[in-house]
Amino acid sequence: GHTVHVNELQSHSATHLSPTQFHNILQQHHPSSSSSRNKNNNGGEEKELVLIDVRNTFEHAIGHFLHPTNNAPAINPNTTTFSSFDSTFCAKNASSLANKTVLMYCTGGIRCEKASVMLKRRGVQDVYQLSGGIHEYVQQFGDGGFFKGKNFVFDQRVALSPSASATTTQQHINNEEESKTKNTIVGKCIECSTPYDTISGSILCTVCRDLILLCKSCQQSLLEYHCTRHSTWKHCYYTFLESFDIQSLQQQYVALQELLQVYVPPKEHKNVRKTLRKQMNKVKVRLEQL
Repeated sequence: GHTVHVNELQSHSATHLSPTQFHNILQQHHPSSSSSRNKNNNGGEEKELVLIDVRNTFEHAIGHFLHPTNNAPAINPNTTTFSSFDSTFCAKNASSLANKTVLMYCTGGIRCEKASVMLKRRGVQDVYQLSGGIHEYVQQFGDGGFFKGKNFVFDQRVALSPSASATTTQQHINNEEESKTKNTIVGKCIECSTPYDTISGSILCTVCRDLILLCKSCQQSLLEYHCTRHSTWKHCYYTFLESFDIQSLQQQYVALQELLQVYVPPKEHKNVRKTLRKQMNKVKVRLEQL
């Protein structure tokens, strides 16, 4: 199943790495490190290093670790719910990860406890997790680490840059504006790709209610917002139908019917098809009112 039992946390959980240990492994794989050069010169075989971010997509979007060899963002599993991490990501990728070294991380380390079990029981054995998560890593390394962008936090601050996080233990930044200028913006508006990393609780996908990154300009130009997962629905799925005329509503209904045919077989897309049918009924009711 997709659940993790308490006894599995002891028998199958990943090896915990302190922020320093986690950082050192990344540093050792950086092309500039002496250990990396020596291995290349000696022709030594080493397992490929893989970084996995087990947080939500919007959290990964505004900040993530970069792979030391190529600066590529850590893998985003794109799971819609944490419980689906096993069925959607682990089931499809475990075989390709079996002979690699996996480093995973989350905000504070809690999600990794279960995520590592899900991956290890599918045959991936060389799995490590960042103890204390991004929170403790950026406190220690600030802007000097491999985490770039902002770390989403679950309070009124919403998101913090590495430098702002580091000030809680290292008073090397005394000015908030200086902290902002030092921060690297890794997020992008999902509509126009403009660099943008401001998360707002009011900017949600109209279909699934997930938080999304949408710049001010695109916010003003769109009637409603759609996440990347529902980008193909933006021409036919709206919460508020009052502003549409009969022709527009009829076009939406036809487009919803066409979308319904995409999600087959029905058994594997039960919830999605239910959502589409519900919207079709909503459009139909509105047409009858007009």
